[in-house]
Amino acid sequence: MSEILKLQPEALWRNFHLLTQVPRPSGHLEKIQQFLLDWAKERNIEARLDNAGNILMYKPASPGMEDRKVVTLQGHIDMVPQKTPDSPSQLRNRSHRDVDRRRLGACTQHHPRCRRRHGHRYHHGHLRR
Repeated sequence: MSEILKLQPEALWRNFHLLTQVPRPSGHLEKIQQFLLDWAKERNIEARLDNAGNILMYKPASPGMEDRKVVTLQGHIDMVPQKTPDSPSQLRNRSHRDVDRRRLGACTQHHPRCRRRHGHRYHHGHLRR
């Protein structure tokens, strides 16, 4: 059993664990896109895939909260594969082959290796509370 499934709140970590089971290296997003569309449909959440490959989900306000401000969440669905000692393929080959033998790590423009690999030349501002 994954240690993630023992964390609280249980529903959040159960869904996070489901998400971690889908390989999603950059450039190969079909499986994660379908996973997210299916996840939304099972929960009666309106969702669609746009022309750019983004998944857009819409959930109406809870009863009695319709007059509140809208909340918008955004995030990446891809992960950057990181080579492990037992992974035979090179990172440049971003196929699903051997992705289960790699660690999946987030790409951030603040990490020097990611900046070099993806040519990030910009800086995201920090989120404000």
